[in-house]
Amino acid sequence: MKSIMLVFGVFLLPYSGVLSQEQGDAKLAALLKDLQSTNAAARYEAITALAEYGPQAKEAVPALTKFLQQPNEELRIAAVLTLGKIGKPAVTPVAALLDSTDLDVRSSALWTLGLIGPDAKSAAPKALAALGHKEARIRHKAAYALGRIGPDPKAAVRPLIKLFTDEDADVRDAAGEAVGKLGSSAVPALVEALKDDWASVKLAAVQGIRQLGPAGKEAVAALTPILADKDAKLAVETLHALVKIGTGSPFAPNTQGKGETWSPAVGAVVTMLNHDQAAIRNRVLGDLAKLGNDAGPFAVAGLSAKEAEVRRSSARLLINARVFDRALVPPLAAALKEKDSEIRRHVLVALERYGALARPAVKEVAATLKDKDADVRRQALEILAHIPDEVEVIEAAVTPLLRDDNELVRERAAAVLASVGKR
Repeated sequence: MKSIMLVFGVFLLPYSGVLSQEQGDAKLAALLKDLQSTNAAARYEAITALAEYGPQAKEAVPALTKFLQQPNEELRIAAVLTLGKIGKPAVTPVAALLDSTDLDVRSSALWTLGLIGPDAKSAAPKALAALGHKEARIRHKAAYALGRIGPDPKAAVRPLIKLFTDEDADVRDAAGEAVGKLGSSAVPALVEALKDDWASVKLAAVQGIRQLGPAGKEAVAALTPILADKDAKLAVETLHALVKIGTGSPFAPNTQGKGETWSPAVGAVVTMLNHDQAAIRNRVLGDLAKLGNDAGPFAVAGLSAKEAEVRRSSARLLINARVFDRALVPPLAAALKEKDSEIRRHVLVALERYGALARPAVKEVAATLKDKDADVRRQALEILAHIPDEVEVIEAAVTPLLRDDNELVRERAAAVLASVGKR
């Protein structure tokens, strides 16, 4: 490990000298010669120094490729890093090493190709084949390399998502990262995999879409019916995928403030919350309850569901789901018109967390001061206390509460009025 850290340290040191073209060529020639030195230290120094030249050091590729086949780990790692800097000129000879029976050589070659990145795309088929190797470190390095190379999604998606159930955690993580880096171009192949008869393939496809995050938005239509799948594990994983896709605004672009339309991800969950079968509605609600903070936008959207029990359950989700997106204040305010006092109480708790940012809902909050439920009136006062500059609305709505039947409400009303200069 110490030698590995030393190598990385050398590669992070900036080159401070400024050489003329002639001097640079002379130094490069000297370094190429030193690669053949019988002195291990001289060879190591030459390898690390050649990294400064990048593609200009392409003449060193044959010699550096041989170092990938050496048992000396320090020299091998140094060669990997330098070949990664040289880039495209090294692809063909390095890719040829993927046929080696030596695991260290194959692992080093895959690592190198990953460092080269997109210029190594011609080696993607061999890297894909390595995903099926019996040794975990080879599968890991292959997945890593593909994540950096950017292979054809049609060819890469299925082999990569197969590794989502690999016994090795590093392999699973590398495969997930590789799929995530494919971006939206991977969606068609992943959606196609959702049609597979094998549950394990469908589950892996959903997990792959989850890795894409917002880039997987085009997969929402295909994911929506899976929320109702009889396979509970598949359904909940689909919900998690929709949460990742829905990261960002809960509303579709260009609709906020203009009769908002929920984003596709949020809308998909709302569709299931309005499902004809109560069992499916309840299961989706149960899965949302397990999301904690991430359930926020979905819980708010559920406040407009057709069934009263779904709206009530969605309101309860607000207890643990932290809702801070300012775009959600209007739908929360609209929910204060609910006849169910339990729903109104939970919505007020959510709005209180906004502090002064709840100002767009001030009129709706003030209206609840006429509520028959003393807890609702008291909670509304807590919100208004954070918006003291809305003097006209607060004075008109709060003053009558100085004669409220509930002592706690009267006391809080007096304190709110005091905050706007009135007692």
